[in-house]
Amino acid sequence: MSFDSVRLITFDCYGTLIDWENGMLAALRPLFLPDGRKVADAQILELYGEIEAELESGPYLPYREILSRTAREIGRRLNTDISAEEARAFASSLTRWKPFMDTVAALQSMATRFQLGIISNVDDDLFAETRKKLAPVEFHFVVTAQQMQSYKPSFRNFEEAICRSGLTKDQILHAGPEPLP
Repeated sequence: MSFDSVRLITFDCYGTLIDWENGMLAALRPLFLPDGRKVADAQILELYGEIEAELESGPYLPYREILSRTAREIGRRLNTDISAEEARAFASSLTRWKPFMDTVAALQSMATRFQLGIISNVDDDLFAETRKKLAPVEFHFVVTAQQMQSYKPSFRNFEEAICRSGLTKDQILHAGPEPLP
């Protein structure tokens, strides 16, 4: 692929633009402290990744539900009762997760040369709150799991982005852990 042909950069949002790990850990850690036991961050993240992938590979569920179920299942595996209310609060915490320090400036710089897009495993309302933290950057389009009723790495999500862009695959660079189809 020649970078000279790139016209659009699409981004995975959480973990690429948004500090997913620190946001998640800040919301999950307190759930495991009431019994006086400290759970290692690495263990929480490992369990989170494993459980989330399992849930996303099944029938489509809204991402808020994925987040809630993941929190409760982590608790189950660590012998800590996570209430439905605590799990919902964890899901809502996503709206408070912050961009990496250099994200907005980097996006502003890239926007002078490229179109920018988002392809994210999230619900529309959750991303709407995150989008405010990325202002004043404008995205040419946003493709969410909710819109597609599927989670990346499903090709459907990437194919929709290609369709919305009006460009060819060789004109698009995706920044994130998933390859373009």
